[in-house]
Amino acid sequence: DAIMEMACGGREVGFNPSKNPNSCDQIFRAQQIKSYLSISPNHTLPCTKTKPNTPLEAAKKAIHFYSMLQTEDGHWAGDYGGPHFLMPGVIIAWYVMGRPDEMLDKHQCNMMMHYITVHQQTDGGWGTHIESPSTMFGTVLNYVALRLLDPHNKHTPVCQKARSFITEQGGAIMASSWAKFWLCLLGCMEWEGHNSVPPEMWLLPNWIPFHPGRLWCHCRMVYLPMGYLYGARFVYPNAETDALIASLREELYTEPYESIAWDQTRHLVAPMDNYSPIPWVMEFLQNCLALYERWFIFQPFKNWVRKKALKFSVEYMDAEDISTNYIDIGPVNKALNMVSAYHAAGNNVKEPKVQKHMMRIPDYLWLAEDGMKMQGYNGSQCWDTSFAIQAVYECGLLDEFPDLSKKVWAYLERTQILSTEVSQDTPAIQRRFTLK
Repeated sequence: DAIMEMACGGREVGFNPSKNPNSCDQIFRAQQIKSYLSISPNHTLPCTKTKPNTPLEAAKKAIHFYSMLQTEDGHWAGDYGGPHFLMPGVIIAWYVMGRPDEMLDKHQCNMMMHYITVHQQTDGGWGTHIESPSTMFGTVLNYVALRLLDPHNKHTPVCQKARSFITEQGGAIMASSWAKFWLCLLGCMEWEGHNSVPPEMWLLPNWIPFHPGRLWCHCRMVYLPMGYLYGARFVYPNAETDALIASLREELYTEPYESIAWDQTRHLVAPMDNYSPIPWVMEFLQNCLALYERWFIFQPFKNWVRKKALKFSVEYMDAEDISTNYIDIGPVNKALNMVSAYHAAGNNVKEPKVQKHMMRIPDYLWLAEDGMKMQGYNGSQCWDTSFAIQAVYECGLLDEFPDLSKKVWAYLERTQILSTEVSQDTPAIQRRFTLK
């Protein structure tokens, strides 16, 4: 119908990754257009039978279209997915925490399976992101995620093709480090197969050049829970008795799991994943850390300092969780912080902090015609809306679309951190104080 045609924006209904691996939000746009038309009989669809004759006419038509997509609170929402290594992390977290329904229900799981399936490439693999050629990083994580979502899909064509791809590349020991980290948490790889992520680094003086606090914010906040989980050697509590984990240990490797010399696999990575080979100095330092982890002469000191480092890490993660209301800086550390909170609570999924973490998972999820995905953040609403309204302003059309402009103003005002006396003298901040 006309609404669906408008929502598709010139594309065919449905999803065809061979033409374009990016979704165009057909589901969301159709819902918004229907809602827009139902509000008032004066609301109509832009005419698609005539073409604009001037740039200004084209701008008016475009803004008319986007006014239909504007959400009730004034922002423009949209798909912020793309990376293929985000959703497997939250699926693995869900599984090791006992598959709680309040975190992911069966409908969400089905839509996630659909997303992973339709993005599989013809060689059987998945890329690091939706426009990437297949990598072991993307393939191992998405294959594992598919198997966890449906333990009975081992012999489906999708899984068979993925296993063939993984086997051809030498098995999961050839995946890159983040994939190996998630496998260790799941119990599908031994921690000896992963290079050291010592939480003790946080206890170094801040002036040390390689102190984690000097890393870029996303690296720093991912290193934090990784260091905690590595230092605590967290493994899925039921790994040794779970039949699916036993099966995955067979499926992911080209030799028996028990015979793999894990320490010798730490530096292995498939050529397709090895974008920037580490220098020999880094490899030497990682080998030194491996000795620090296992040599008996270091154990008394390591055990003493690690206890302090783990305590520091938990406190730091608590601060991050509280300051962001359990959204955290991004989807990778969100899932890892949640598993860390679960472990720190004695593997108790009912612990309030764990419950608060699970409540914020939907903030990261998005549903489109290609299925359910995990976004790169909990959205880019303020960013997108500010650029959109700037374009309307540049066209000199704010007054021609007064409802759109007012809603955007109200949204941007509500989402600001109003810290000065002048900025606080606004209806938005006054409403906040009234609510309190």
